[in-house]
Amino acid sequence: MELESYILAVVAISGTLLGAWLNARLASHAEERKWERERETRYHEKRLEVYTHYLALVDRTQLRMVAFWAKNPKGFDRSSDEYQGLLQQLTRDGYEASTRAIILGTTEVNSALTKLHMTLLNSLGESTKQEQQDSEVSFLDAREHFLEAVRRELGIAAGTK
Repeated sequence: MELESYILAVVAISGTLLGAWLNARLASHAEERKWERERETRYHEKRLEVYTHYLALVDRTQLRMVAFWAKNPKGFDRSSDEYQGLLQQLTRDGYEASTRAIILGTTEVNSALTKLHMTLLNSLGESTKQEQQDSEVSFLDAREHFLEAVRRELGIAAGTK
């Protein structure tokens, strides 16, 4: 009878230890998943913030260019303060904003961002009315391409809130 008691005691203790170990592993795994979801949420929010900042900068620059074209249909005087200001804004602020976005972005977003940035830079040199209109269309196409890439990366459907 004593052997059966020892076996039952070993089985009971082993079951308790195994149960405690499994419970600890499951709790640890659940905690890791919780932290991973939180980290991914913070990363998602940071990318959204960086992309929004870059797009706002690009849009402000484009609006300044359109306003300048409306006042100066002959195009940019490259020596003017306004032209220099646009160029400086794109090189200083645009470089910083695009660099942050490139660090966080996927290859698709980075490609679309580069195209958008280059389209905007190229439009600084447009002088005729037709070149300005073509530049505006190219900008809007590149902007839409960038937005589509960002939406895909962030899992945001177009037109959702």
